[in-house]
This record gives sequence, structure tokens and C-alpha cells, in this order.
Amino acid sequence: MELKTATEFFSLMEKHIALYTELFALEDAKLQDINKNNYKALDEYVKKEEALVLRVRGMESTREKFLKENGLDGLKMKEIIEQLPTEQKAHGQEIYEKFSKIVNKVNAVNKKSMFISEIRMHNLQKAIARAEQKDEQSPGATQRSDDRP
Repeated sequence: MELKTATEFFSLMEKHIALYTELFALEDAKLQDINKNNYKALDEYVKKEEALVLRVRGMESTREKFLKENGLDGLKMKEIIEQLPTEQKAHGQEIYEKFSKIVNKVNAVNKKSMFISEIRMHNLQKAIARAEQKDEQSPGATQRSDDRP
């Protein structure tokens, strides 16, 4: 692989890392709000996540196009690193490690958010079921004042 191609590849991957870093910050903030039961903030996170995911997809397309144009499509990052000029392999490995680390962090915080949300949803469903069961046991207790004669 030529030095110019390696430099362009590094630039693409650095942009990828920056985007995933932004996604991690958003996911981490969302997790903090979930932990604080601040569910009103979740709508805003969803909008921001959707925009970031679209940017990630665009970046993926750009990276795939670059790899295809340079005869590297279908190769894993480690295989691409092997094809780098000798003086660039250490930098390639460093970028690979940074990229892997941030992707793993995003996945981990996302899993935590999903896990906590599922537990809270399950607890909420149980509380609703208990409340409905109580209402069924005392039907007069739920009658609203404007329904009374």
C-alpha cells in the first residue's frame, strides 16, 4: 500500500473514531439520565442518536468505497495493517486499538442502558398490574367525583 493511501485510510479511521467518541458521550449521558429516572430526556437522546447513526452509516459507506477503490475491500483491519508500509504499521495498529476500544465502550454503555431500561420497564409493568388488580378488588374506589350523582 502506498503512503498516500495509508494516510487517507488513517484520516478516515480518525474521523470514524471521532464519530464513535461523540456517540459514546451521548450514550453515556443517556445512561446517567436513565439511572436518575429522567425519562423525559430520552426523547431528545433518541433524536440525537438517530442523527449520529445516520452519520456513522455515511462514514461506513465512505470507508467501504475507499477500500474498494484501493483494492482492500473484504479485508479486516488487521489485514489492512499488514499491507501498510513498514513505517506506518505501528500507527495503523494504534488507530486499530483506538477504534476497537471506542466501539467496545459504545457497545458496553448501550448494553447497560438497555439492561437498566428493561428492568425498569419490567418493574413498571408489575406496578401497573398490581394497581389494576387493586382497582378490580375495590371498584368503587376509582370512581371519579364528577361521576357521582
